[in-house]
Amino acid sequence: MVKIKARRGQFLVLTAFLVVVVLSSAIVLSYKRIQENQNIEPVVISSKLVDLHNSLNEMLSFTVGYYGSLIQVTGDLAYAQEKTQAYLESGLQSISRSNIDWGTSFNLTTPPSPLKNPNIHTDWFVKSSKTEGDITIKYDIPSLGLKGVEFKTYVALNVEILETRGGNAKVKITKDYDRIDLSLLRSNFRFFKYASNQWDYKDLESDPTITTSGEYLVPIPAGIYANAYNLQVVDNRGLMVAAGYVKGEGFENKPTTSYEFSFTWPNEHNSLSDDTPIVVELHQDGSLWWMGENILPFSEKPIPPVPVKGIHVSQTNQLDVTAEVPFQVEDWGSNYQVPYGIASAKTIFNENCMIVFLVNHNVKKVTIWWDGRDIATQPSTATTNLYFLNDDAPNRKLTNGIIQLDFRLYDLNNYIAASTLPTPSSVTTETRFFKINTRDSYYGAPESYIIYKGIVRDIIQQEPEYIGGIVSCPDLYTHLVITLPAKANYYTFKARAVFLSTSSRTLTDFQLLQMRVTSLNPPSPATRRTEGNIDVGVPVESSSTPILDGTPAADHDPHWSQFRDSSYRCAGVLLTNSNSDALFQFNSEATADSARGAIEVDGTNRDIFLQPVRFTHSVSGYTAAHDLIWSGAVTLNDSSNSYDTVYYNPGSNPTGLWILVEKLPTIIVK
Repeated sequence: MVKIKARRGQFLVLTAFLVVVVLSSAIVLSYKRIQENQNIEPVVISSKLVDLHNSLNEMLSFTVGYYGSLIQVTGDLAYAQEKTQAYLESGLQSISRSNIDWGTSFNLTTPPSPLKNPNIHTDWFVKSSKTEGDITIKYDIPSLGLKGVEFKTYVALNVEILETRGGNAKVKITKDYDRIDLSLLRSNFRFFKYASNQWDYKDLESDPTITTSGEYLVPIPAGIYANAYNLQVVDNRGLMVAAGYVKGEGFENKPTTSYEFSFTWPNEHNSLSDDTPIVVELHQDGSLWWMGENILPFSEKPIPPVPVKGIHVSQTNQLDVTAEVPFQVEDWGSNYQVPYGIASAKTIFNENCMIVFLVNHNVKKVTIWWDGRDIATQPSTATTNLYFLNDDAPNRKLTNGIIQLDFRLYDLNNYIAASTLPTPSSVTTETRFFKINTRDSYYGAPESYIIYKGIVRDIIQQEPEYIGGIVSCPDLYTHLVITLPAKANYYTFKARAVFLSTSSRTLTDFQLLQMRVTSLNPPSPATRRTEGNIDVGVPVESSSTPILDGTPAADHDPHWSQFRDSSYRCAGVLLTNSNSDALFQFNSEATADSARGAIEVDGTNRDIFLQPVRFTHSVSGYTAAHDLIWSGAVTLNDSSNSYDTVYYNPGSNPTGLWILVEKLPTIIVK
């Protein structure tokens, strides 16, 4: 009897202790049946449960690290969540198999929407960046008599770039529940380095040091721009954070990182309409472009590899009113020569992406900023079509509400018809491209509508061909890109000629563009005017033809030509500085005749020709490989406003769209 009472007392004590342990979630005791011995003996299992919980903690760390890698590579939130969920479930199965005799099973609880389980988030490329995740799991261990035990855990890595000083990034790093992490070494840090039009990693060249207040002084390697950089930290658990730093304050005190472009406009722009736009292209390297002209070189502030969905564009006007504005992010190939379309919101911004937005002389500052959160949504300013509501690509028509383009770039038709709105149009034109050695271009397929119903511009592309080839000019590829900007009474062209290396080639006639004014209604005489020179910064009109490459003393090539009537109705062409120079680039060929390039005007048929090589002149022996590009604009105006013409000079203070190409703003990036 003594033995029975002792055993019963032992059972009661152990049972009570088991209840206490389960409630405290620290120690759990149970019995284990052994087939060979029918006696019940207590087994202390707390250490095994601690091991289980540690395994779950490690599994969550691996899962959060895996999620970060997916976000970094794809930028696709749904895809990252799906793959991470599968990764976690696979890990839990592995934990179960490692203790197969326990019969452990896991259940991921379903929290209220919109929370996920695991609940993982990243907020990157800002000064205070983080990666964090938490999970709630219920598990059963039948062999231990445990059922529905809930386990919660949380992991995090927080990286805050406090300042840059003395060639070091001062960085505060904390982990779960804001605990300072001082365990990181040189191998845990890497900088993003932008070179050769792409991002790469740059390892530290020396060890970081730790301040007395618990921050890291991370030495910035050579080749990293100290005023704008991105730092990746991967801790010893595999958690990853990419933090961004730009000297100066974030946009409107928000926890964002931003680039600010300050615009100073020449006085001539004050004569233009407030709606007259310049279309700015921001490339990955931070350079700005307008109609083929580099208006701000590489700025040492390249756009980081953030998902497109997080990008915003804001403008501050001359009255210091700031607002987000329409823009679009485009995908291009071949060093921004071949358009692919609107970039997906999930795309990681890369060397093929550009941010496109409109500016005018009322804009004082443009701010590009990004929301680094993985759950960020693309702003409506990047997705809402306000200007191209009546595009009709199936019927080959594009319109911005000011002018309409009808494309006839197919079969033996080889022109673009443009007309002012509303109908019936008072000004119409037809424009043809790429007539070489008297051979007209031919289009074997309809044009491609790369972007229509766009946000700030539409884009089409076409590949001119030549039936039977071009006499005396083999191995030539031509490509044409047309854009129609919002709010503009012009469309732009980018005409590319790729000359491959060949044994023999002669250019006897290279007509890049022919624009014909097909109607001015009501009919009226239209004077032809082309820029012939400049006088104290002001263009001098000329009715002569052809206009060659300016006078050597002035060293000024013509930028524009137009037909204009007395009511300011007009049509013409515009070239920026570099493209005006490019029109005359064959002049430098040693084997060419003199005065090859020209803007030529036919007053009878109201034609304007852009001719890199004039008819009756020639360039022989042009056998080397060359990749040539000309960009410009074709403009139409039927308003009674002189500032909508190409050029109008009432005797002083001339106005017109010539200002857009000859009086460019001064831009500073901050």
